[in-house]
Amino acid sequence: MGTRIRHTGLVVTEMDQALRFYRDLLGIGKVVYDDIVESGFHDKITATENVRIHVVMLEAADANRVELLQYLTHPAKAPQRVNSFDVGCSHLAVQVENIDEMYQQMLREGVQFNAPPQVNPTGYAKATYCHDFDGTIVELVQILDESSTIYEVHRRHRDARQDSGASSASGAPKNERNWHVDHRLTRSHLRPMTGTIRLYIVYAYILLGHGTLLRRRR
Repeated sequence: MGTRIRHTGLVVTEMDQALRFYRDLLGIGKVVYDDIVESGFHDKITATENVRIHVVMLEAADANRVELLQYLTHPAKAPQRVNSFDVGCSHLAVQVENIDEMYQQMLREGVQFNAPPQVNPTGYAKATYCHDFDGTIVELVQILDESSTIYEVHRRHRDARQDSGASSASGAPKNERNWHVDHRLTRSHLRPMTGTIRLYIVYAYILLGHGTLLRRRR
């Protein structure tokens, strides 16, 4: 069966606030589990004594799950600022249908964004980073090119970039450089004929030399 991603767990400071963000604003709307847990099992796996946690499991349309955890017995404050380059879990990415519309809606609800939605260099997607109400980074992504996978688009973009770099390095325009490639291919096709061509050239020299000797004798 292999390894599968089961869910992503996020610690939150206040469950109602977290549900407002992930369930109501992001639209991860299906609540598949909602309970307060406390047991020796949870003490051991969290390495915390007498822990009591409010757990809510949300499921997206594609069956991926986000687990929200509020530690009732061990409350912690949200960090003052979370940076994209901080070591550890960087962000949660969600795919949306209309990123511009969601961006405007979330702005009205007080969600902070790093920037308005941006089209990536390949033109495959439009994306931006925002922060939930505890500062956790969430990436919103809208796919613009549904005809290809992200790997195909990145491969084409990489090849085009390398092609452009090779053209600049050679100092020749792209169409001229391609002509040289075609010209080399043409010469390679003619290589089997070079022996015959050389014989014709030698024969021509012999005839010319013979003609010169005849003229001198006359």
